[in-house]
Amino acid sequence: AAYLTQGAGLKNKVLDAMAHAVPLVTTSIGADGIALVDGEHAFVRDGIEPFAAAIVDLLRDRDGATLLGARGRRLAEAQYGWAGVTARYEQIYERVRAAFASSG
Repeated sequence: AAYLTQGAGLKNKVLDAMAHAVPLVTTSIGADGIALVDGEHAFVRDGIEPFAAAIVDLLRDRDGATLLGARGRRLAEAQYGWAGVTARYEQIYERVRAAFASSG
């Protein structure tokens, strides 16, 4: 659970939990800027009661919690792991190279 009410420097904790396949409940602030889908990769709940209810739901549904954690891990690896980050940088470099090649 990551009940985050401020966003500075806290996104890494969310990504770290996802990378370790921890079934995650976070707030919209904790999820901001992360390409997760509520209910697929993590639960995003604002307010103490909905947040707590989502935690209870995960504790009651261990198979669902395991699946949520696994989906979160796949997203973290694909989007934020070295392979995903490297692929995005390569795309940027290729666009810049193509722009310089066509302008010269």
